Amino acid sequence: MLARLILSLTAIKLLQRKSDRDWIFLYVMAFFQVLLAAGMSISALYLASLVAFVFVMLSTIVVFEARKTAASIEELENFRHGSLTKSGVSARRLPVIAATLLAAIIIIAIPTFFFLPRVGGAGIGAGEGGVSTATGFSDTVRLGNFGRITQSDEVVMRVRLDAMPEDISEMKWRGIALDIFDNQSWRRSRPALRNVFERRGADVIQLDSAGNRETLLLQTFYVEPIDATALFNLPRAVAVQAPVPFVHRDVQDSFFFQRSGERKSYRVFSNLSRPHPDVLPN
Repeated sequence: MLARLILSLTAIKLLQRKSDRDWIFLYVMAFFQVLLAAGMSISALYLASLVAFVFVMLSTIVVFEARKTAASIEELENFRHGSLTKSGVSARRLPVIAATLLAAIIIIAIPTFFFLPRVGGAGIGAGEGGVSTATGFSDTVRLGNFGRITQSDEVVMRVRLDAMPEDISEMKWRGIALDIFDNQSWRRSRPALRNVFERRGADVIQLDSAGNRETLLLQTFYVEPIDATALFNLPRAVAVQAPVPFVHRDVQDSFFFQRSGERKSYRVFSNLSRPHPDVLPN
């Protein structure tokens, strides 16, 4: 939605008569488009494209300011002496000025990048490998990695609750279960899919009957790039709101969706009601 808005504003402004302020607006919109591309995927190719874009943008700003200043000086000189004067930036000096500014920006940005706090998964190539092997959130965990899991401080996901349950100690997020051990690694078996829930026009995918609405809890998940395709939830999930066409459920009542390799956000409605002990099977 934000990308479409920026593209629409840029297209409208390009078709209008533009003043100096309008050109500055177009420069800012172009920079925001590059930032939006960074949110989709960060790679070495994107880094090279970003450096080239910044170099061209700096050259454009230098020329823009030079022409603007030259026009002001020319108008002032014509008013004073009635003679026409020409000034500006030499074509040979322009790349040198732009390269100098770019080098200064990089020198300042590199230490700033390392000093600023970053969430897990940030950096070049984060969308490809993910952070799952360091945190245990994958379909396979090799023997010996459990120590890394307990010592890791990486952020895998954040969860926001619509309301705080009375008993927080019993809250457990359900994801995947590793049920096979081959003396080298734990892995998840490939059980047959029991159900496929498709989106049918609405934004919410219905997973089960809601029951009593007073016992429903809304959870909003912000998940970093991980290798697992599990849909985390508090049992019992009844609906999910996510930008996916369908959700799978296996015979172990675990939910999965398509692997994206990027940060994702989704909302899950869970029914926290517990059945009465008398109705449970012996």
